[in-house]
Amino acid sequence: MKLGELKSEAIDIRNERDQLKQKCDELSNNLDKECNMSLNIEGQLHDAIKQRDLLREDISLLKKNQKTREEVIEQLKSENNNLKQSVSDYKNTAEWYVANWQEYKALEHENNTLKSENKALRLQADEYFELWQESVKNQK
Repeated sequence: MKLGELKSEAIDIRNERDQLKQKCDELSNNLDKECNMSLNIEGQLHDAIKQRDLLREDISLLKKNQKTREEVIEQLKSENNNLKQSVSDYKNTAEWYVANWQEYKALEHENNTLKSENKALRLQADEYFELWQESVKNQK
């Protein structure tokens, strides 16, 4: 081989090496970009997993709170029913007392009327007795 051919071949090899180096640099840059993007995606995945776990905890807490609220609601319903029953019982008792009070007042009024009539009859009886005694005295 001649020197000119070797130089030409060396230049071709250098050009090929430069092209390969440029290609290698491009591939390296692309690999760096892909790695960075992969790391970014991995970070996003990590954040998403954290958020998912937090949401699961929140859901668990909400379910627990809902169960507690349902228990409180049932307890309040029971207390409400008891209060309704108590109100009903108090109403019945009050109605019984009112009915007895009214009966008592009616009997008291009747008793006062009878007392007044009894007093009037005693006065009348006393008057008749006095008249009878006077007539007995007068007859003697």
